[in-house]
Amino acid sequence: MMFYAHSIKIKKGGCRSDDHTVILLKEGAYRILRHPEGFVGLIWFITAPIILNLFVIPFTVLSVLGEAVIVLALFLQTKQEEEFNILKWGDGYRQYMKEVPRWNIFGGLWNLRKGNLKRRR
Repeated sequence: MMFYAHSIKIKKGGCRSDDHTVILLKEGAYRILRHPEGFVGLIWFITAPIILNLFVIPFTVLSVLGEAVIVLALFLQTKQEEEFNILKWGDGYRQYMKEVPRWNIFGGLWNLRKGNLKRRR
């Protein structure tokens, strides 16, 4: 999903860059989540220590604290990015925020399903 989101930014973002876009992306993974790359990073950083616990490193209190710090950092990063996007795109991004959840993939898939059903009628 992360590579897919990067490729959408490069192909459709208007700048041929995965860091900057001049077009508000609302297609592909961005129809489901506002921050698909952040969501994948969140899942990776939560599951990696659990998987490593099975084979290499024992799971400790320090691991749990590290996970909490990483989740908090990702949350703050996405909040900062959203504030920047509001300044960049204004009301268009505010409307996008109402339509598409930040990290709730189930809500995003549900909204996508509802949207597809509305178009068929």
